[in-house]
Amino acid sequence: MRNVAVSLALATVLVQAVSTQAQSKKIHEQVDPYTGLSTLLLEVPTHTCPGDPSVGPHDPTVHLLFSASQTGGAVSYFITPELDHGSVFSIRIKGTMDTLIDGSVSSFNTPTGSSVVTNYDGDRSYLHETIPFLVSQADMAKLTHAESFQFRINGTHQSLQRCIDAKGLRDLAEFLSASSEYSAVAPQSPTTAQTALNPSQPQIREEVDSQTHLKRVSLGGIETHACPGGPSLGQHDPAIDLTLIAEQHPDNTVKYFLATGMTPDSPLNLRHKDSLDVQMDGVTYTFATPHGSMVDMERDETGRPFTHESINFHVDRRHFVAMAQAKEVQLSINAPQQVIQRCVDGNQLKDVTSLLGIAAGYYTNRAGSDARKLARPE
Repeated sequence: MRNVAVSLALATVLVQAVSTQAQSKKIHEQVDPYTGLSTLLLEVPTHTCPGDPSVGPHDPTVHLLFSASQTGGAVSYFITPELDHGSVFSIRIKGTMDTLIDGSVSSFNTPTGSSVVTNYDGDRSYLHETIPFLVSQADMAKLTHAESFQFRINGTHQSLQRCIDAKGLRDLAEFLSASSEYSAVAPQSPTTAQTALNPSQPQIREEVDSQTHLKRVSLGGIETHACPGGPSLGQHDPAIDLTLIAEQHPDNTVKYFLATGMTPDSPLNLRHKDSLDVQMDGVTYTFATPHGSMVDMERDETGRPFTHESINFHVDRRHFVAMAQAKEVQLSINAPQQVIQRCVDGNQLKDVTSLLGIAAGYYTNRAGSDARKLARPE
């Protein structure tokens, strides 16, 4: 009987080991709370290719992110290089990445170009650049059997090459199998999800970074319209909404941003330090964007792709206070080739005071928590 018990125990351990091995801890799923659509993610490290010089102190750290997203009953696949601690490549729309899969040459395009954000490591900041390249399921399937994968990002003034061996790709088969199930799942309609959240009323949302424990509060869904006396909006004019953001930072300060989100026929592609003019009660303020446009490809409830462009403009707390008191706000986005104007009714901004109250708790000094003071511009 003892031998039988030992055999059963051993069998149980083996079954558990096989089950654990089948579920890779490197594969993660994210679900958009607004649309109900899922994205599967697998991030792998890279290394220098044979014959290339070793990584120097000024070369970026590079990971490769494989992603699969639900898009109205279909699946969209992307291979996204993620670059940290290096100079920005600033890849434009339709920029290319050349690849070698076991010696077979391919080239992929990015539908959006680079997205650059500032990340923080303790008291130091660094730039994080992501460049999504659209690929097919067949291309992903080739990689599941590859012994080596080599890719080169083609920047305007520089290029970057990295490699991944078969060991780094060993979880890709499981990733592809799991993501293929998305095509058989009917996701929640974005229209239904938005109706349930009442998008006509701006919403306050607070988030906490799981690693840094820093907080972020935003007021999103602020609608804009054509300004009085201006031309009415046509079918090719982009829909624009606003999000007001307050971010806690490691140095016990809070940074404030006014973010414009739009769906243009062609992106404005604002660059570093391009500006936004905001008129409130007859006073005009000018704000600069620290990183320029961030462009993504999204899909509507029918699965049709559209371009979404977001631009963050750095503001001061006092400007949010002025917004909370203004009856109407006029915006002018100063793009290189055009100026786009929109207006916002004061009733869309009634929750700005609540946002400021939440953000006041992010300070550790008393002077910074006084959100009621408004310094007039010089």
